[in-house]
Amino acid sequence: TVDSGQCDAVCAQKLYVMRQVRVAQGKHVERVARAFVVDDSSALGAQITNEYKGTVVLKGSDPVLNQLPAADSIRNHIFLIDPLGNLVLRYPADPDPKRMIKDLTRLLNVSKIG
Repeated sequence: TVDSGQCDAVCAQKLYVMRQVRVAQGKHVERVARAFVVDDSSALGAQITNEYKGTVVLKGSDPVLNQLPAADSIRNHIFLIDPLGNLVLRYPADPDPKRMIKDLTRLLNVSKIG
């Protein structure tokens, strides 16, 4: 996901969903990594850092952000990217976690990478 370092309620909800979807993967949990790209110069709050331990936090640079589609609404999505850097799926900011779990489980079962 991509958002401001100030991380409002929508941002926190995306991080929460990402964490829960990862945990739901059971035996595949170690194959899934969560990344939060901060697209501005805001410092990430300690509460977010502590609450979402294990989420990789990256500072967004133009090359990173330019690889994602719809740059004007990039904060309105959660992206699923494979280990080769391919964008596989894009979910809205308020996705159905059950659908995400189903999609990710299916992909992990058939994937031979990552």
